[in-house]
Amino acid sequence: MSGTILVTGASRRVGGEVVRQLAGRGVRVRAAVDDASATAPHDWGSAEIAAFDYGDPATYPAVFAGADRLLLIMPPGDFESREGQIARLIAYARQAGVGHIVFISAMGTDKIYLSSQWVVEQYLMQSGVDYTILRSGWFFQNFVTDESLCEGIRRGVLRLPLGEAKVSGVDLRDVAEVAVATLTAGGHRNRVYSLGEHLLSAREQAALLSKVLGRPIVYEPISEHEAAQAWRAAGVDRQVAKWWRIVYQLMRQGAYSSTTPDVSRVLGRPSIPFKQFAQDYAHVWQPDE
Repeated sequence: MSGTILVTGASRRVGGEVVRQLAGRGVRVRAAVDDASATAPHDWGSAEIAAFDYGDPATYPAVFAGADRLLLIMPPGDFESREGQIARLIAYARQAGVGHIVFISAMGTDKIYLSSQWVVEQYLMQSGVDYTILRSGWFFQNFVTDESLCEGIRRGVLRLPLGEAKVSGVDLRDVAEVAVATLTAGGHRNRVYSLGEHLLSAREQAALLSKVLGRPIVYEPISEHEAAQAWRAAGVDRQVAKWWRIVYQLMRQGAYSSTTPDVSRVLGRPSIPFKQFAQDYAHVWQPDE
């Protein structure tokens, strides 16, 4: 495997972390981004930056040139309208000589047939290209990148429409490292991994945050309607809010409640627990002076 690894969605959380880790290992990597003129993160090292639009096939030839492996990340927005684009992208990747596609999917996809991630999984499995599917649990980093959650923790409150449901979580850094391993090491082709070993309720997460931060973080369950109002007030895109509503419904119904040791198996070490994540990001939740 001497070709280039192409990372779509490189300007997003998982994609960016994968680029960082690959570049740090000296692997030839091309980061496909919406705006190639934007300044790349300093820790991307020698990674090549290329402009890419999922919906514009004219951008495909340049980003796929010399690529033999692909990290596929669903674009933001209305997933359903993107299914056709992703199918065309996979077909193009095969024609361009890509021999292995790693797809970042979501836990519970196998329980919600005809979801966009499930549709892409099925197309990928039948494409004739070797694949690895990573069904990720709830990212711990949502407590950092979701401004309403992050600000709530700063103020001492965690508000989520989850009731007392337990959710399988995973550190985004582990997801990225698993993706890197499956892209660069043998033994992972044509497999499906479930990434989530830490089953916690939001109340339990609030208790762990309280211990780490040394001050009370109170969990306040909210209704789906209250969550929708908060998203509207925060200016969240309507389609994105719809997607989050579905995800939270699935979480309450138990779709994200399975745990497997796949992260530990692939990486050969224990996965990052929630408490360690909280310690690593504690500075983010410090109250404003």
